[in-house]
Amino acid sequence: MRGPVDDYLRATSGEPSHNLLAMARHGLQAPLRAAIRQAADGVAEVTTHAHVRRNGATHPVRVVVARPRSFRRIDGKLLVTFFAPDAGSTNPETTAVPDGEADSRLQEELEATREDLRLTVEQMETANEELKASNEEIRSINEELQASNEELETSKEELQSLNEELKTVNSQLQAKVEELEQQTDDLNNLLNSADVATLFLDRNLRIRWFTPSMKALLALLPTDLGRPVEHFAPKFTGSDLIDDARRVLASLTPADAEVVSDEGRWYLRRSVPYRTADDRIDGVVMSFTEITKLKQAEQEAQIAHHFADSIVQTVREPLVVLTSKLRVHSANDAFYETFQVQRENTEGQLIYDLGNRQWDIPDLRRLLDEVLPADRHLSDFEVEHEFETIGHRIMLLNARQLDSVPLILLAIEDITGRKQAEQAVRASEQRLRQVLETDAVGVLFFDRQGTVIDSNQAFLRLTGYSREDVDLRALTWRIMTPPEWVEASEQQMENLTKTGRIGPYEKEYLRKDGSRAWMLFAGRSLDDGSIVEYCINIDDRKQIEEQRELITRELSHRVKNVFAIVQALATQTDGRLQSIKEYREAFLGRLHALAAAHDLMLDTPWQGADLKVLIQQVLTAFGADRPDAIELDGEPLVLTSQQSAGLGLVLHELGTNATKYGALAHADGRLLISWRKEDAGLRLHWQETTGAAVAEPGTAGFGSRLIETVCTHQLHGTVERNYRSEGLLCEIGFPLTE
Repeated sequence: MRGPVDDYLRATSGEPSHNLLAMARHGLQAPLRAAIRQAADGVAEVTTHAHVRRNGATHPVRVVVARPRSFRRIDGKLLVTFFAPDAGSTNPETTAVPDGEADSRLQEELEATREDLRLTVEQMETANEELKASNEEIRSINEELQASNEELETSKEELQSLNEELKTVNSQLQAKVEELEQQTDDLNNLLNSADVATLFLDRNLRIRWFTPSMKALLALLPTDLGRPVEHFAPKFTGSDLIDDARRVLASLTPADAEVVSDEGRWYLRRSVPYRTADDRIDGVVMSFTEITKLKQAEQEAQIAHHFADSIVQTVREPLVVLTSKLRVHSANDAFYETFQVQRENTEGQLIYDLGNRQWDIPDLRRLLDEVLPADRHLSDFEVEHEFETIGHRIMLLNARQLDSVPLILLAIEDITGRKQAEQAVRASEQRLRQVLETDAVGVLFFDRQGTVIDSNQAFLRLTGYSREDVDLRALTWRIMTPPEWVEASEQQMENLTKTGRIGPYEKEYLRKDGSRAWMLFAGRSLDDGSIVEYCINIDDRKQIEEQRELITRELSHRVKNVFAIVQALATQTDGRLQSIKEYREAFLGRLHALAAAHDLMLDTPWQGADLKVLIQQVLTAFGADRPDAIELDGEPLVLTSQQSAGLGLVLHELGTNATKYGALAHADGRLLISWRKEDAGLRLHWQETTGAAVAEPGTAGFGSRLIETVCTHQLHGTVERNYRSEGLLCEIGFPLTE
């Protein structure tokens, strides 16, 4: 808007509006609307006259609505111009208007109003048609909107599903990011903790990344990433870093070089191509591994090698160093001198091919090919062989595989002389051992305090002690000597001090189980201050002597008994026989039975016998004329020779007494002998039925004492005699032995 438009337009109350018709003053609205419609319909310029009311007066105005050339565009802008009447025109407030002209003006206004009304009606009808069309379009749009809404709902669901998938993918990506971060942290910590200087370069040899340890070899700062590595002076000498990096990029093969830092430390620099995940070369990775200790170890190894070689040449025994293929690497001078071979014909040769293959020994081949690879070292392996140049030899081999180098050290010791000396010593020792290990002779060694320091097995068997008792120094001659024999032993020790010899003398010795044994001792002192003593078990001899004494007394007693038995036989033989011939035959039969019993008494002590057979043979003489008077009842049982001898004597005495005074002395007398095993012993019953009263003797004769002695000491048992009115009841019990 330009110029004094407030004469024709005015602001309305309420919300501000730029609607031109709403702002037009009274009198301008109808003609202004009609002119604008005509211009909108295509008229280039529309001019209309109207009267506008302002300040209570009516003023003429010419309104021109045109489409300016500069605004002729598709948006339809119009230029509305208000023209006021000339200044010389009549003042509407002072000039009187004729009535006819006023009516005409009113008529024009009425026509204009009607036209305006008609146009308004047409516009309204057009607007209604447009509204109907718009309504149809709105309905169609509504349906489309509903379809779009449904599609939007479906899209919403799809978006929700997609959103969930995106959340899942996001979570996976987040986990992957965390995993990558963790791996990155692990890689950084690994590189930092490995203490290996590492440098990463791109294809242009610019610094991509480096570990903190790299600062000791290049003056690097964290801000140097991206700078060319050639801008930095290396703190080491050796192969050029730039040349190696370019060579690796060109050949794509790793490159190794040894460098030494300004501080004197040795490093192994390894350069490899930097490969990406898609196998693309994107630079070079250089790692610097410190090998200072390795270098020092190499120097020490060289020194040690020289030192070892000096030792090998100094050793007097032959030494050979073999390769893993068993070829001679080197040998010392002692080897060449001992086996009479040349160095040039030895080194580099297979050990089995040396000389005329004199080292192709089956035992040595098995040692080197089978045993040594499994054990890595062998000690004191003995080999015996006939050498062409030096003759028969016995060698002691010691071999070891060296850990640091693939070599085998073989030491050879000629022990032929030592073996011969050892064989001589062993032969001498064997002869001495055979003498000492005689089963019948026990040998023991004492010190000056009387403690047993050694013995042979025969002594241990004789006494029941063990080798541990001897090794523990727990035995002395006083412990093994009964108290009543200590004085005699002390006298022998005094005699040893004077003469250097002991015995021979006899005494009882205590076994480990507490039993006693008779021993015959003899000995002497040795140069080392110890005492050797020989002992022989004489229990059998002592028993024979006791038995001989007992037999002598028994013989005297039995001679008397024989005469008594003969007298009893003569008396008991029936005197009513019709002739002397019959009497003689009966009497001699009893004598023959008695002689058979005596023959058994001579045989039984040396052989085992069945108990029933023993009883039958012993009592045959006593029941010759009345065999039914003796009844035997018991299971088969075998006694030892010693038990047979003792029990035979007891049965003979009981049979003699029964023949003299008991059941066998009466015609109606009977004898029942029964026996049975009880636990590990024998219980024998001698039961007589005489038919007459039997009185207990007032004093015990030799026969009674013999029965008591044999049962108690020889059989190690008991005997009980009961003189009943109907006859003697004797019970004998003793343990059975194998």
